[in-house]
Amino acid sequence: PKFSLLPGSSTGSSLPRSGMRLTGALAALILVSSCGCTLSKEPPLRSESQEECRQGPVNQTFRGELQGLVFQNVFLEELDGDEDVSRAAVSRQIHGKWWAAAVTEPLRPNASLLAFSESAGLLLGISAAAAHDELFRQFAGGETLLPGSRAYAMAYGGHQFGYWAGQLGDGRAINLGEIVGSDGGRWEAQLKGAGRTPFSRKGDGRAVLRSSVREFLASEFLGALGLPTSRALSIVYSLDHGVVRDQFYDGNMKHEPAAIVMRLAPSWVRFGTFELFNSRKDVAGLRKLADWTIRHHYPEFSARAGEEQQRPNYLAFLHEVARRTGKLFAGWQALGFVHGVLNTDNLSVLGIAIDFGPYAFLDRFDPEFVPNTSDDEARYSYKAQPAIGAWNVMKLFEALKPLLQDHSPPARLRALGVEVEATYWEAFHPHRRRCFLERLGLGPAPVRAAEPEGIGRRRRDVDGKEGEKLLGKMLGWMERYRADMTLSLSTAAEFAAHLPSSSTSLGEWAAKVASEAGAQGVGASEAMEEILKEVAAFRHEFAPEEERCFASGPPIYLPRNYLMHQAIDAAARGDASATQDLLATLSRPAEQVRDAERHARLRAAPPEEALVRGIAQLSCSS
Repeated sequence: PKFSLLPGSSTGSSLPRSGMRLTGALAALILVSSCGCTLSKEPPLRSESQEECRQGPVNQTFRGELQGLVFQNVFLEELDGDEDVSRAAVSRQIHGKWWAAAVTEPLRPNASLLAFSESAGLLLGISAAAAHDELFRQFAGGETLLPGSRAYAMAYGGHQFGYWAGQLGDGRAINLGEIVGSDGGRWEAQLKGAGRTPFSRKGDGRAVLRSSVREFLASEFLGALGLPTSRALSIVYSLDHGVVRDQFYDGNMKHEPAAIVMRLAPSWVRFGTFELFNSRKDVAGLRKLADWTIRHHYPEFSARAGEEQQRPNYLAFLHEVARRTGKLFAGWQALGFVHGVLNTDNLSVLGIAIDFGPYAFLDRFDPEFVPNTSDDEARYSYKAQPAIGAWNVMKLFEALKPLLQDHSPPARLRALGVEVEATYWEAFHPHRRRCFLERLGLGPAPVRAAEPEGIGRRRRDVDGKEGEKLLGKMLGWMERYRADMTLSLSTAAEFAAHLPSSSTSLGEWAAKVASEAGAQGVGASEAMEEILKEVAAFRHEFAPEEERCFASGPPIYLPRNYLMHQAIDAAARGDASATQDLLATLSRPAEQVRDAERHARLRAAPPEEALVRGIAQLSCSS
């Protein structure tokens, strides 16, 4: 078998590169610390001195499910990297390589596990019991590399706020390898906030507690709904390891607790990964990256033996990425999710949500809402998101042009670009409509044998036009009366669920929707009554093959910014319970909690005092 030096090993032990299961004495013998003697450079929040880095083995046994983890690091093995571990924290340009060796820098002192996602753990076969073993904390906190694991950072570029930014790369994310999951698929594990890499530039490679909790909760919330997303397995943090941040870029520097999130994705390849190689006119590298991505993640477009060109179908690959991205953005719009930083380096080529920064879920329905205080031009507002998705898809098309132009004249290339963008919109519009209708309680359901009498007979909506009209009226009502988006949709869905047996009058239901949603202004109830008449008369014709937008049903609860702010404040005081309780609710967002008081608190719109910068809106500082 192939062996290579374990990056960051203090003993110089060598480990198998991938695909080997090591157990018993051999596994215990080669389990080593990844920290070497690299101490964190940041000052502690308190006066305690940093403990010295331990040498040699940190644990002598493989325990629980951790013993069964298998790494198959195909990204490392099939794509070249800069393996110079001695320069792992030296910022530099990396040319002709897809990754660079890294060394994790654990949080010191007193690092502890803040939260663990059981549902994400199931993907890898790691239970909550195993997660509370000290070995898991060491692995998730960057102190220990498991056999088969290798530390590296990925190279990529990107357009940031519309402008080409050159090489970016994983500046504070360190990959640990690809773990074979419970279903046989691979999950690339990554530690965000585990120290400097060759792509850190002037950054410290750290992540603060507030951004780590937010990323963790958003990932698991979207995963629980069944929306395409990266996942978050755990948070390790230390109140005694401080990092300095200027949260609003106003010169007000503060010490904040640091944390490390373990993130999971089938791959972390981004739009910007392709852009970097195209920007350097490295066509061979671009082709190798595209071939690798198609081979492992879009095998249906791989070259087939006997074909004349024997090349992957790059154009079909582009269309599928466009389709997935269109559906991704459509789901976000229906959910009221505003990403905040939709640069091309923050878009996955797999069509999943990644890199959760200053995001927000809409409270009051405001299409102009911008969650990122750094976005002065409102480039990434809720209203602008769909068009930005298309813009990013076209940047990916431009990056892959060199692979298409061998047999396509310039005029044909322009037409191909138009077709790729059209694929995005063709996926976006019907999926957005379908997802919104689900939130209104008009999602996939058996058609009633007998139509309800009284309020109105249901009209068929074969082409979607009736659905678009209904949604336009509902969105217009929420905007005009400054109503809470989730409470408006979920209360209207209650009305739809009670048809035709409800004894409550239409006017009473309309007043309930307006009241629950906090609608402001004269005439809100009367306007809602007209909309509910259409809800009652509406019937959407779902094709048998149409899947649900929300696998668990539309959400009752959201990771509202003010709720996360409360959990973060508690964690900063050493109380992990608020984060864990919020995770428990967001892991089942469509299930109503039994305690009435808790249900009301978690469902409520934010109070006025929470609609301020620092809670409702955040900066890129993290």
